[in-house]
Amino acid sequence: MSKETGTKTSASADAIVTSPMVDVRATSLFHALSEIEQFSAAELRTDLPEGVVPLLPKFSFMDVGFKNGTVTTAVTFFLAPFSMAAIEHLIPVFGDNNPSLLDKLFVYAFASAPAWAMAMLIAFISMKTYRGRITKTLINNLLFSYATAKISVSIFLMAIGYFIYSRVFTADLISNSMTTLKTVVEFISASVNNNFTSDKIYYFLLDFRKIIIKAVNFAALLHVGTAVMLLISHIIGVQKTRQIELLRKEWE
Repeated sequence: MSKETGTKTSASADAIVTSPMVDVRATSLFHALSEIEQFSAAELRTDLPEGVVPLLPKFSFMDVGFKNGTVTTAVTFFLAPFSMAAIEHLIPVFGDNNPSLLDKLFVYAFASAPAWAMAMLIAFISMKTYRGRITKTLINNLLFSYATAKISVSIFLMAIGYFIYSRVFTADLISNSMTTLKTVVEFISASVNNNFTSDKIYYFLLDFRKIIIKAVNFAALLHVGTAVMLLISHIIGVQKTRQIELLRKEWE
């Protein structure tokens, strides 16, 4: 009896208890960056075996990067025409139709904030991250999918902007629309005791049309700039990893 008990005890002692596989699939940008930081810290101290992160979680980092890049790019292209309208004195800024330099800087910052904020966050993590075998794969998937989304979506939306300017939102269309709606506009203006006539709306729309190209170019240059910043952060991160590897070899 004691022999059998001893055998069971020995078998239990020799058994290796493993924890369940942790799901590292990225569900958001912040989650992806957190996982990258954790793997970077782990690989800085030890070599993780191949297969710790399966194929599906690796692709989830690409998915998160592309989705976030697409959203921030689309938001900027949507806000850019209104920002340009404020700068060109078409709409008021804080109730003033003649914005000061500080007001213009605020408008530019407001239009570009989503793009710069996300790109700077990713760049900061990229620069300080040690790129082990697994971390390198994860951060490359996130970084390059994010930058690819910015460039590709910018080209697509830029083409749409030029198409709208030249083929859709034309001077003839504005003129014909205002001719058709002139009676309605004058009725509404008289009802609310407002002197906002159809002629004023017509000239406002013409002026707004002129800023479409400026807005599209501004948004495109903004996202090219953020993509360049991400590339620079990637290069800095790679150089930092190489320096750490050289120091390790010197100490061995």
